[in-house]
Amino acid sequence: MCKTMIRLISISILLIIASRESFSNSRTVVGNEFYDTWATTSSVVNPKRQVIEISLDGGRWIKRDNQGIEEVFIINRNDISIDDDILKVDYKDPKKEFRLKLILGGWAIGKNKNIFGTVYMYQDRGNGLSLFNGLPISFKNGTPKVIPKTFLSFFSPSKTQRVNSGFISKLEEDLAKVNGISITDSSDAKEYYLKELEAAISITKQGNPAHPSAIGIRLLTSSPGSISTIAKFEGDEAAFKKYYKAYLDNFDKQKIEALREIREVLEERDTENDDH
Repeated sequence: MCKTMIRLISISILLIIASRESFSNSRTVVGNEFYDTWATTSSVVNPKRQVIEISLDGGRWIKRDNQGIEEVFIINRNDISIDDDILKVDYKDPKKEFRLKLILGGWAIGKNKNIFGTVYMYQDRGNGLSLFNGLPISFKNGTPKVIPKTFLSFFSPSKTQRVNSGFISKLEEDLAKVNGISITDSSDAKEYYLKELEAAISITKQGNPAHPSAIGIRLLTSSPGSISTIAKFEGDEAAFKKYYKAYLDNFDKQKIEALREIREVLEERDTENDDH
C-alpha cells in the first residue's frame, strides 16, 4: 500500500477527522437551533434522500428518489416539539392508517450541525398506535446536495462483499464521470474523492495482488472523528483481506500523523500569542 497515495488522496478526510478531534468546541444542538433545513446523510428508510424543513410555523418532509422526483408531506406546527436537546416530529398521513415519529438529537461545530436518531413507524387505526418498525436516520443542516447515485450505491449495504466480475471496472467508469470528483493516481491504486460527501473510494490497479477491488471511506456524522469503511472485491479473498488490513492500518497511521501536525500548529500559534 502506497503511503503517499493515502497521504495525498484522503488528506481531506484525515484533516476533517483530526480537526474534529483537536478542537473541543463542539456543542449539543438545543432549542431554536433545530429550526433549519435538514438533509439525510444516512438512512435505512427508503428513499435514502430525505429532507426535513423545521420552522416555528410548521414544516415539510420531502422524499426524493434517485430520479429527483419529490413527494412532499406537510408537518403541522403542533406536530413539532422541542424539548431542550431533543427534536420530536409526529407525522400523521391523513389518507392512510400510517404514522411516523422522529426522535432526534445531535451536535454542532460552528454553523455545521448534525442530528441523528430513530424514525418510528406505526399503524394508526383509531384504537391506539401499533408500532411495527424503528429505523436509524441522520441529517445534516443546509441545502441538500444531490449525491451521485454511484457513491450512494457503493456505500450501501455497508459491508465487505464479493461482487460479480466486471463490477469494479464499471464502478471506475462511473466514478470518472461524477461532477466535482478529485482523482489521484499511485502505482497500485487510483482514488476518487468527493468533498461534498466527505468520502473516498480507492480502486486497485493491474499488478496489485488484490485487484480488482475497491475500498470506500466515509465520515460518520453521528460520531465526530469516526469513519465508515466498506470494501468490494472480485478476486482472491485472502489477498484482498491482507491488502484491506494494510490499507486501514496505514490510514490510521496517517490520521494520527495529521492529528499530531494540527496540534503542533495550534501549540505554535498559542506560543506566539503568549509572546505578544
